[in-house]
Amino acid sequence: MKGTVDAVASEDMDTLPFGASILIRQLNAKKDSEVIEYSLPKLLEKLQISHQEFVDLCILLGCDYCEKIAGLGPKRALTLIQKHRTIETVVLHVKRKTHPVPNAWKYNEARKIFLDTPQIVAPELTWAEPDEEALVGFLCHDNHVKEDRVRRRMEKFRQMRESRREEREKDKAAGRSRQTHMEDFFRVTRKRAQSVEDADSLNSNRKRPKSK
Repeated sequence: MKGTVDAVASEDMDTLPFGASILIRQLNAKKDSEVIEYSLPKLLEKLQISHQEFVDLCILLGCDYCEKIAGLGPKRALTLIQKHRTIETVVLHVKRKTHPVPNAWKYNEARKIFLDTPQIVAPELTWAEPDEEALVGFLCHDNHVKEDRVRRRMEKFRQMRESRREEREKDKAAGRSRQTHMEDFFRVTRKRAQSVEDADSLNSNRKRPKSK
């Protein structure tokens, strides 16, 4: 929210109601999957709701911090939020027989977790040489990754970094400049045929009935 980072890479969709402007999922994408970017401002504009209303929508659809209203699907929940704007008003307009509201429902506590986040001083991020010993300590001693594996990866990283540094120096000496691309950091497995519209992926995973 402070703008310290350009995006958050996570598989947890809760990242959006917590206020991250850009969420990137499947960054370690396999050959049969794609890296997906979600824009919170565009999503709110597409759904025609505010951030607080989006938080209420996420709670209605189910979150880690409280129960949800049984039987309430995404399309119906979105319609109710767009019309009534808050959970308090939504519960007054659902059929209790088909959509029973949980007893002692702690939706307000869940809402506070999303919206009343602790105020912290945003760190000043600077680029520096990687601390190999600290990395080994964290991965090997704390998380039990084999040390020789980490050392080999770090050596490959150093070689790749020096190679690219030499390439940049040669380009600079020759008066050439080259813009850095995502492909310089991540291997491209395949390219998407066409762009995906914002928020269309909300319905992309739904199974369609087979034609008879």
